Amino acid sequence: MNPNFIGIHGLLSHWSGEQDIKMIAAGNPKETKVVLVDTKIPGYVIELARAIPQMQFSFRHHPSSELNGTRGLTRVGRMPDLSGLSDTDKIKAYFKTVDWKEGEPKEGKPAWGFRAAWHRANLNSVQKVKDVAQYQAYIMTEICNNFVAAGLSFDRIAGGEGINEPEYWASEAADIVCDLECERTRLLTPSNIPVRAFGSGVGWPPDGGYKDSPVQWGFMKPWVDMKKPLKSAYHSHEYYSPTWTGPQQGYGWYVGRTLTMPYKIPIAITECGADSGVSGTWYGGWMDLPGRNMDDKAIAYVQHLVWMAQKYLADGRVVTMLPFTYDISSAHWEKFNVRNEVFQRHFVEYLTAHPLPDPAPSGPVVIPKPPPVVVPPDDDWDVLWDAFGQKRSFAFPTYAQAHDMGGPVTRQIEKNGYTYQGYAGGRLRCKTGEWSKIEMKPW
Repeated sequence: MNPNFIGIHGLLSHWSGEQDIKMIAAGNPKETKVVLVDTKIPGYVIELARAIPQMQFSFRHHPSSELNGTRGLTRVGRMPDLSGLSDTDKIKAYFKTVDWKEGEPKEGKPAWGFRAAWHRANLNSVQKVKDVAQYQAYIMTEICNNFVAAGLSFDRIAGGEGINEPEYWASEAADIVCDLECERTRLLTPSNIPVRAFGSGVGWPPDGGYKDSPVQWGFMKPWVDMKKPLKSAYHSHEYYSPTWTGPQQGYGWYVGRTLTMPYKIPIAITECGADSGVSGTWYGGWMDLPGRNMDDKAIAYVQHLVWMAQKYLADGRVVTMLPFTYDISSAHWEKFNVRNEVFQRHFVEYLTAHPLPDPAPSGPVVIPKPPPVVVPPDDDWDVLWDAFGQKRSFAFPTYAQAHDMGGPVTRQIEKNGYTYQGYAGGRLRCKTGEWSKIEMKPW
């Protein structure tokens, strides 16, 4: 029997040993994603690996994926000059051991996991891309080293995640996130650690900002084109609301959004399922699906997940899907929990009776041709006067912040292959997609 394409997203904080192994093994998952708070390999990973020898493991280190609670990225942050230190010592210099009783950083050995905190004297709230990439690469290398040290084969590592659900239209512009993932991938490639890149949340990456506009995938082309370790993949999260008719509602915008990507590369759906957050209410999961009892809800959820799996397998690029979540770390996620005997029974029974199809061959992907290059006339700068007063945050905030230009005073304007936006301190433009080559002109 082939391993099950529908795998496990694990927040395994209530591990029971043999009972959990039996429940997980019955579903025969191809992959289990483990969310860690430090770089140690939990005992349950070792137990699972020995009990289910064909299963692979991917990892998300929660603190580093959230930038230790200080979100934001830039290329030009204010950092200390530590150029004389090795990469490892440089990273360690940014951290202090935290004594949570007093709540203040103290000198001491570097601490990882939730005991690690940004050293406020050295780090601005907006981090430099290269420093974050070094930190995340260091953490994932430690995790993989510890996995192998536990007697497990390196070949069973499916991938290591970096940033979680980037804030593409806020403090983590898409092109800067791509810079981060390119640098993290470059650092992990010599060790051949598979990279799970981008981690886009549901409804992302961004579209063109107007009704029914297509998803803008061009920002990630530098990562697509670079040399990467084997098994590296773009990964994302796809959800639908339990108040909807199912994952087919909003298909292509929520579930299925990732499949609009024009690049022929591996894709991992590292979180998915029912989440009321997409319809504006937090912490509602599959247990909020319509039904007279838990059996009805479980059967409906299994059928929804199988429908999604069939779409992913038909695409041919998707390597796994991991419903959120098996076990929970807090009561917030109680209604998402598939560590549930009723769900697991219906899951195994349904897939035994209705096996998933084999993945389709990943056929040629049509990549749109770029528009012809047009050099705008100089008076095109004046298009911004028409948009004055219509604020919108998008691609230029990092440049404006670095040059003390104040806030945006216009929406983004696209004309003749160029993108424009006005700020209090001047007007910005660049060729659309070439966000590192921004020009500024006073009002």
